[in-house]
Amino acid sequence: MGIFNNLFRKKTKGTELTDYQKHWLGLVDMRVKATNFDFIKRTYTVDSFGQEHFNEYKANEHRVPKEEREEVATSRVNGLLSIQDYINKEGSEEQKFHHASSLKGAKLYASSLGVQAKLDQLNFDFNEIKAMIDLHVGLKIVFKEIARYIEKFKENKELTESINIEIKHRFSLIDNEINLKKQEKLFKQEINIISSFPSLLMDFLNHFAYNQFEQAKYKEGLKLSAQSISLYIMMFDESSEIHREKLAGCLDTFSYGLNLYGQFKDAVRFSDISISLSPDDYHISEHYINRGKSKLKLNDIEGAKLDFEKALEKDENFEEAKSLLESINK
Repeated sequence: MGIFNNLFRKKTKGTELTDYQKHWLGLVDMRVKATNFDFIKRTYTVDSFGQEHFNEYKANEHRVPKEEREEVATSRVNGLLSIQDYINKEGSEEQKFHHASSLKGAKLYASSLGVQAKLDQLNFDFNEIKAMIDLHVGLKIVFKEIARYIEKFKENKELTESINIEIKHRFSLIDNEINLKKQEKLFKQEINIISSFPSLLMDFLNHFAYNQFEQAKYKEGLKLSAQSISLYIMMFDESSEIHREKLAGCLDTFSYGLNLYGQFKDAVRFSDISISLSPDDYHISEHYINRGKSKLKLNDIEGAKLDFEKALEKDENFEEAKSLLESINK
């Protein structure tokens, strides 16, 4: 297990809250005490109760000077985010419900004001990704494959010009093959060559995953995507925008696969992390679309609408976003 010690870095966090966090926890506890939780659970979901909070914020916004509303809205979101890890680890069922619905309402209100900054900067650590991969794929399976790749990496094989030309030629054959089964065969042939080169292998596995998704081999696609994610995390440099973009893309692929597999809630969470990692990614509009589609499946119509609108903000010619918005607004 030693070679995987750094695969998923854990951010150490204590359970002692700052005064700032205690303030926001106090507001959550006020909501806990103000309502009968059995009634709330029977009547609302997190999303529907979050909509109630949004309506409350909207109804009372006249009490806040117009020029201060964006700052107040952003502060509310960031305050609730600051206790998210604590609530998830230490909170009661009631606290988790009220925190999640309050954050939902706070985000909806902030978005209604056009506030974009920091709304998607959700707190996470790599252990959260690890746990979800384990749930849907199995870490032992992922580690077994990665161990095989790492042995190949140790050969320290040089990517010569001739090898590079050969790989590009093979990639071209894969891209131009429209028969998915034949394309899959080409992918499997190519992996023996490319597995000696980490940077090429990670992208290759991510692309291979889409071939499997298109053949409705969702579990196999998720395994390939999980391998790609795990390799990127091993080499991840948070200060590198390229690393952030690459990992964000792989997380979006896993989210896309979870959506196809019917795991919509976790698909949304992977999209959350993907968007937070690289909010200015070249493909960010596609990431918003994928999250919005999963939200639609969860009947979070307002959340999906906001994501489709964000996708259009990033790419005003994105026809799929236009079509999805039109279908919601009918």
